[in-house]
Amino acid sequence: MRRLLPLIAILLVAWLLVLSGTVIIFGYIAQFNPSEGVISPFGAAVLKVVLGALLAVVWILILYLLSMWYVRRSIKPTP
Repeated sequence: MRRLLPLIAILLVAWLLVLSGTVIIFGYIAQFNPSEGVISPFGAAVLKVVLGALLAVVWILILYLLSMWYVRRSIKPTP
């Protein structure tokens, strides 16, 4: 059970990241439409792509750090 709890935590965090990422992408990034005078439609599209890519990089970084934490924890000898 001691080895199972960290894996369950990683799965829970992954699902929370998927759900929050979906809400952020479809709720905020896709709906982002600045007024015409502030930025061109092409600029808004580029900004949406950059924000989505940044969100993906953060998501992958969080999962990578979680997996590295689990590997270090499981390799460390227990007393």
